Amino acid sequence: SILWFILTIGIYGIYWVYKTQEEVRRYSGNGIGGVLGLVIYILISPVTFFIVPSEVRYMYEDLDGGQSPVRGIYGLWILLPIVGPIIWF
Repeated sequence: SILWFILTIGIYGIYWVYKTQEEVRRYSGNGIGGVLGLVIYILISPVTFFIVPSEVRYMYEDLDGGQSPVRGIYGLWILLPIVGPIIWF
């Protein structure tokens, strides 16, 4: 994912956000969806890195009744200059 992000000069990031948000909405019937997720990413991209783990947590715990491997707070990983994006993607 990181390599595609670099090779496409960030265009893959836009695609990834849209598909991820759309997949969450399709699976759970909840969430912000692809288009709104993309608008949020374009306008205030750091928020996306908190929304995605939060929605994944909702899917694990509320829909499937399992233990979620992620929390919304995990969006803080993106703030680390080099290691953050590697862990995130």
